[in-house]
Amino acid sequence: MIIIKEKLFAGKIQPLSKDFPAVQVERTNHMNLLRIMDDGLCMVNKDTLITELPNHYKIVDMEDHEVKPTGKFFICVESIDPYYFVIDLPIDLIK
Repeated sequence: MIIIKEKLFAGKIQPLSKDFPAVQVERTNHMNLLRIMDDGLCMVNKDTLITELPNHYKIVDMEDHEVKPTGKFFICVESIDPYYFVIDLPIDLIK
């Protein structure tokens, strides 16, 4: 099942080119804030559909410290609100 929310998924949707580590996040009551879940580290499979996370979204850890990407944040579109998988994709891997 694919649930696409216009405000969260606004960019080009593309398949992931290889398996990649990700974190599971939960959308908070503040709609533009995504909090990394405890034990949220995981792997997402090649061909998972992703899109760039819009810049107005912030990702925070469990202590509410903002997490910045080393490349760009991408979000898996095959998710069910309020839980998502976010990938910090290196710039050299972005198509």
